[in-house]
Amino acid sequence: MNSRGSDREFAVEGGSAQASSGGKQVRRSTLAVAAGFVLALFLSRSVDVLLERTGVFPTVAQQQAEGFDVLWMNVVALCYRMAFGVLGGYVTAAIAPNRPARHVHILGLIATAVAAIANVAVAMTPATANVLPAWFSVALVLIAYPTAWLGGRLYLRH
Repeated sequence: MNSRGSDREFAVEGGSAQASSGGKQVRRSTLAVAAGFVLALFLSRSVDVLLERTGVFPTVAQQQAEGFDVLWMNVVALCYRMAFGVLGGYVTAAIAPNRPARHVHILGLIATAVAAIANVAVAMTPATANVLPAWFSVALVLIAYPTAWLGGRLYLRH
């Protein structure tokens, strides 16, 4: 221990050091869930853009004009989204200050809710309503929780 001691030894104005430590726990818990969510989202969208710019997938404008109902492309997109969902769950469990399974559970619930809300928003927007096949939209909702769970499970097994 250094000359300043640990955070737990000092009294905190208006509360105990334990309350201060609890605030750090909440921030770290929030960061863990957010990191897993943002990582999976960022990586998924980055691969989308990369595949569009390299010509493997049609551009967003082409998708809006013609739809995006090419089976192999949708399967590829679903596969990398599943891989990134697993990675997000793993990262959440790794960063969680305690009870990693609980943090991954929260991540899975949030990811499922966001996927459902996003699919409703896309379906209600005329420019994007018929771009993706319905099965793909449903699959995005259905994979959100299990992929996060699997990532957390993989972390806990190491």
